Amino acid sequence: MTSAHLGTVDLSICGKTVQLKYDWAVLSQIITKHGAEVLASIFIATPAQIADMVVIGAPGAGLTTEDIMKASPPLMPIMKAIDTAIGFAYFGPEGPPKKSADDKKNS
Repeated sequence: MTSAHLGTVDLSICGKTVQLKYDWAVLSQIITKHGAEVLASIFIATPAQIADMVVIGAPGAGLTTEDIMKASPPLMPIMKAIDTAIGFAYFGPEGPPKKSADDKKNS
């Protein structure tokens, strides 16, 4: 079950429901392997990088990057789950700070 408090996100992929969790070690592994840019904007990641980010974030799921690439599931649900897990890692269960009405007027 997705849990903001635990920082986990459920993702249905390749006939399984896996839990993504991006702790500091996982984030470091992704940055080392794919660059910080993919964490800043998931939309610049290639499908292979996205598949690998699932494998790295759900190590006990028994999936490989090749499994995910072969299944070729829809990208957007996966990207949304990854983005949510990254948000939990950086901001915690509360999410990013909300802009006030004054902040919105000045932007």
